[in-house]
Amino acid sequence: MQKTLVLADDVSHRLCDSSNVVVRVSAPFIDGAQIATHLPLLGEKGTDFLLETIEAYYQTLA
Repeated sequence: MQKTLVLADDVSHRLCDSSNVVVRVSAPFIDGAQIATHLPLLGEKGTDFLLETIEAYYQTLA
């Protein structure tokens, strides 16, 4: 798949090429620890983080 927004774990992330926008959202974490300034994922901060990610993804399609 190319030019796709992927909500992934590290295994799925490794399967995506550089044209994709990947957000690591679940275990397993192979490439280091999960460090997220937007936690909790739900709520205002989490929603804002996801909306910004989706907006950045749309910009890659333009």
